[in-house]
Amino acid sequence: MKTEFEDALAAAQLTAEERELLERLRNHPTVVKLAAMRLALSDHATFGLTPRMRQTIEAIRDLTEENNISPTVEEIGRRVGLVSKSGVHRLLSALAERLLVTWSPGRTRSIRIIEPTFAPRPEKMRRGNR
Repeated sequence: MKTEFEDALAAAQLTAEERELLERLRNHPTVVKLAAMRLALSDHATFGLTPRMRQTIEAIRDLTEENNISPTVEEIGRRVGLVSKSGVHRLLSALAERLLVTWSPGRTRSIRIIEPTFAPRPEKMRRGNR
């Protein structure tokens, strides 16, 4: 009987090198979690996003780092080349639907990137404490 991992591996279109790497990492879940976290933090799960959405996430990250405070809608608009605040609002809403950012329309500087966490689920923690 095939495992879920083997099914996923068979369905993925990977090179021989990629398959070999995944097989080696299969027995090292901690390494895989760290690699996934680094990838998510560096690329912030941009799969399936439009170029403008990616640009918006980068603008939020860069503006936050540069100013040590969350950016305003206007600052993001200037950075990504949008004049209309409603265009930025649409982008932020789409990113919030994908759980990539959080923001409160009407509140200044409430825009934040949601960073992935890899905390164990409570039921797994309870089982381990028995």
